[in-house]
Amino acid sequence: MSMLHSSTFVFRLTDLRDGIGLLDEEIPGSQNEDWELLLRASRRHPIMHVDAPLVAVRWGQSSYFSRQWRSRVDSLLWLMERYPEIGVDAVGGARVSGQIGFGLACLGDRRGAVHWAWKAFRQRRQEWRSAATLLVAFRVISGERLLAILHRFGRGV
Repeated sequence: MSMLHSSTFVFRLTDLRDGIGLLDEEIPGSQNEDWELLLRASRRHPIMHVDAPLVAVRWGQSSYFSRQWRSRVDSLLWLMERYPEIGVDAVGGARVSGQIGFGLACLGDRRGAVHWAWKAFRQRRQEWRSAATLLVAFRVISGERLLAILHRFGRGV
């Protein structure tokens, strides 16, 4: 998913208007709308992409949503419920489980964070978000500090 940046999406207007639909405004916190649109489109047609870096996406000011943990967690749970195929794919399922766990860790929900970190680890042992979640859940490092480190390398959770 990280290869498909929403600023590069191209759709036929008729496909959006007459089939896929526009952005879903029911998503909690209006988060992950771009991903949800791709998931919906992928149920109708294969997603075509150029597997080459043709667009430079600059990391500047963080997203407004980057630290809205409650709505991030809620929107990811919403996506998992409506698109169970996310959990079937080991990479995608582990990524989303790790993101949910990290959000819960930042909210101080250690039990929930550990549950989702373990789920991410079981889905894919290489999923680094499992370890990141546990570090934050057990207060080895704050979520803010870990995000700052990740952002220096052009990454997020």
